Amino acid sequence: IVNEIHERFLREYGLALSVGVSPPFPLARLACDTAGPNGGKGLVRERPDDIGWQQEVNRWPVEELLCVGHATMRKLHSKYVRTIGDLVSCGASIIEEWFGKHGKVLYGYATGQDSGPIVDEEGGPPMRSIGNGSTTPYDMVKEQQVHDMTHVLASSVCQRMRQHRVAPRTVEVAVTY
Repeated sequence: IVNEIHERFLREYGLALSVGVSPPFPLARLACDTAGPNGGKGLVRERPDDIGWQQEVNRWPVEELLCVGHATMRKLHSKYVRTIGDLVSCGASIIEEWFGKHGKVLYGYATGQDSGPIVDEEGGPPMRSIGNGSTTPYDMVKEQQVHDMTHVLASSVCQRMRQHRVAPRTVEVAVTY
């Protein structure tokens, strides 16, 4: 699946992207973030007792985990928790003791236990923002390249805004070079 998405996007839009695939959203995001520019990674269980994905994730720095910002990272590091595996080894009760409800969420993300929907179509909390970004595998030096990339990203955002029937109040554009 990862390779198919990657190749199709490159073929249809001429743009590279990072792809992450996993049944729980936090691990899909983690896979995407660690795939690198123009990379792809899947974290899936081949069988219910398969732990290969967890062994791979356990080696990664704890700050790669969704919802671990600077303050959470500092607190974890102060308790000698440097990797996702260190966090898992502490156990759910210790992490929850340190961080309260947030600790329960962190432990669930680290162990792939999040099964909640990304967006609740019926009565879920309203989306706070809709955005898109991309890191190109090369420097864009021609105006047409920048135009094409902007068009692809803006089209994706507009499509999701139409799906959710929302209009923008703020538009933000960021360019990194």
